[in-house]
Amino acid sequence: MISARVSVYVFLLLLLSWAAGNVDAALEFYWREHSNDPDLVVSLKPLWKHVFNSLLESIEDYEFRTSVREKIANGMHEKGSDKIISYCDLSFVTCDFTDIVALTLVGMENGKVNFNRLPNTLQKLIVSRSILDQMMNVSGLPPVLESIEFDHVQFENGDAEVSSSLANLKEFKCTYCGIKSLTFQAVEGIQNMILDGTMLTDLPSNLPQSLETLSMRGCSITAPLREIMARLPPNLHSIDISNTGITGMVNGLRLMPRQLKKLIIDGNSINDSIESLSDAFEHHGGSLERFSASGCKLRGTLKGLENMKTLKSLDLSNNQIEMVVWKELPSNLDFLNLSHNTLTGEVPLTEITRALKELNISHNKLSGNFWIPGLPPEIQTIDISYNQFTGDVSLEKLPESIRFVYIQHNMFQGTPNLVELPVQLRHILIHNNNWDSLLPAL
Repeated sequence: MISARVSVYVFLLLLLSWAAGNVDAALEFYWREHSNDPDLVVSLKPLWKHVFNSLLESIEDYEFRTSVREKIANGMHEKGSDKIISYCDLSFVTCDFTDIVALTLVGMENGKVNFNRLPNTLQKLIVSRSILDQMMNVSGLPPVLESIEFDHVQFENGDAEVSSSLANLKEFKCTYCGIKSLTFQAVEGIQNMILDGTMLTDLPSNLPQSLETLSMRGCSITAPLREIMARLPPNLHSIDISNTGITGMVNGLRLMPRQLKKLIIDGNSINDSIESLSDAFEHHGGSLERFSASGCKLRGTLKGLENMKTLKSLDLSNNQIEMVVWKELPSNLDFLNLSHNTLTGEVPLTEITRALKELNISHNKLSGNFWIPGLPPEIQTIDISYNQFTGDVSLEKLPESIRFVYIQHNMFQGTPNLVELPVQLRHILIHNNNWDSLLPAL
């Protein structure tokens, strides 16, 4: 008898565990405080049932559906009170008066989002940290939807498709999603696309011609850069393909579209001389404004960029660049990062472009004097820390525009003037130098 009871008990436990594990649940939400404003009834009444039904049909989640049905079982008012139950009281809902304009769905497990049942007033949809029991097949979207964002979402398989002719959809994000392929069917209007950390190995098929910015950081792209460049939409002006393992970098850079303004290729192994990069830029002759190739195993001498009149931001940090011909840098450059290289010698500050606002040459082997009066007149940040600069440093002669100064871990001497500093200065680090006297507390 006891053995039979134990067997039944174990069976019930297993049954309950199975049931709990197969409930489509875990959407994170709560109900906000309900209102007792009588005018709200007048506003909600024409929409109330329709919108609640729309939410129930579009979001397949057991706990959510159960909670809503329990709440609205007694009509618009909470049981035993005069408080009005509004769909805007749901924590994942953002309303503009009575219109649902945004949904933020977090933590769904084995549920579904039925895109063709979303509220017609929806402008933004966010789904994050979820496991969905469906393919990513996005279609039938609300007519005013402008943005879709999936973050750390796993789908039923790795094939994804977006098919919608709605011109209002401007932004599409799928970051750290388990998708292996992405196809757009008759989609126009999307301007910004972020696909960071996905399992994509190539550009999505049929990229919208309206696309202006594209980020695929951390994807494992197998196609060479020249093929990627050849297939970019005509209006694309910004692309980030950092840490993708993409190959054929130098040849691909020669084929940069002329309309490209921002190119970030950090963490990809070019493993070539910096001179080859300069030659590629010569072939571009376009309107590039920002270029970043941090950690790309570039070496040699940085020179020959004086003809890049449009370039304003250049990041070549974490490479093995040995020298810089400072007077051959772009004349309109306002941001320069050459930190963590192997630069040696002195820095002729009077030869640096006068447009510069931020200079980072930290963590190199630069030496000699650092003549502060030679700094560009509008500079706001200088970081020359972790070098071998020597001599006196005239901090009182810093430009009035300066805000951040980092000169620590050098070999400066003398007694720094910390009294007559520019009034705009916000932060200064000067420790670990060979100062002649102890400094007062800053």
